[in-house]
Amino acid sequence: MERLVVDSPDNLRYRQITEEFFNAASNENDLKWPVWLGEWGEGFSREQTLAGLRWLRERNFHIRGHVFVWPGHKNLPKPIVDRIGTPRQSEIPGIVHDHIREIARATKGLIDEWDVLNEPFTNHDLMDIFGNEIMPPWFRVAREELPDVPLYLNDFSNHDATTDADHVAHFEQTARYLIDHGALLDGLGLQAHFNGRPNAPENILDVLDRYYRQFKLPVRITEFDVWTYDEELQADFTRDFLILAFSHPSVVGVQHWGFWETCHWRPSAAMFRSDWSEKPNAKVYRDLVLNQWRTHVAGRTDAAGKLGGRGFHGDYRVIVEHNGRRVEKNFSVNADEPAQVISIVLP
Repeated sequence: MERLVVDSPDNLRYRQITEEFFNAASNENDLKWPVWLGEWGEGFSREQTLAGLRWLRERNFHIRGHVFVWPGHKNLPKPIVDRIGTPRQSEIPGIVHDHIREIARATKGLIDEWDVLNEPFTNHDLMDIFGNEIMPPWFRVAREELPDVPLYLNDFSNHDATTDADHVAHFEQTARYLIDHGALLDGLGLQAHFNGRPNAPENILDVLDRYYRQFKLPVRITEFDVWTYDEELQADFTRDFLILAFSHPSVVGVQHWGFWETCHWRPSAAMFRSDWSEKPNAKVYRDLVLNQWRTHVAGRTDAAGKLGGRGFHGDYRVIVEHNGRRVEKNFSVNADEPAQVISIVLP
């Protein structure tokens, strides 16, 4: 969030790329529980986080909140860790609920969807202590506070059953447990991190089909990147992955887990080098997302004042000009809706 609200030449360029390339965003760390409580020190603050969220909201970004509960010991805040194994351990479930309520209220109106539970395959200390029954109430509390905000289960290595069958099975079991115990689960998050030996696209599609058959829930790729110094391979797989994600009916978006080499947990995975030059994977992204998968229609109306066309789902702006008069109008084309007729009356 510091990149969005603190001025510097690099931060200004960061914002330009953000607005040019993307229409959705998430915090990397700023809304994680220890960070929210101030345990990470300088560089993070609630005021800065909220200012960054407002910056995104003012520009009509779809904003993801990450994350209410990351239930591993190393990712929990001091008030929780200090109670584990003590007579005050029984206070922990209530403290978790209070945290969800507090941060949901502080960010209400600024977040479009939330990761409620993150990485339970490897982060399960709270479940080890209190049992799996501790998890569903996190979703119920979040739903009470945010009745219209989709709530997600998020994990990594859950995108290919041929390379990590245990992780995929655990993700399915966790999702099923949550649903069966009233968790009000709205979506599945697949982090989809890849290295220089990326997974076969057909294997990923098989898993997407598998989840779709079982849950019929939206899937968001929440942390996509390809970390390798082989830039040609990186670009080729980025192309293939974006195409497979775009092709699948369950996938509602792909979120890149960073795009600039200087501000990336895996610098080699970035789309822009430190000097802001574009890498081949950025060019692939630009061609697909900003060119091939956008609809641009221009033309003259017929004698009845009509002009028609087909377009991708999404948000549109139509501009009509005639004899020096000009009118703009915004509209959306959404899935499962009939063809629209947009009427514009010139002044």
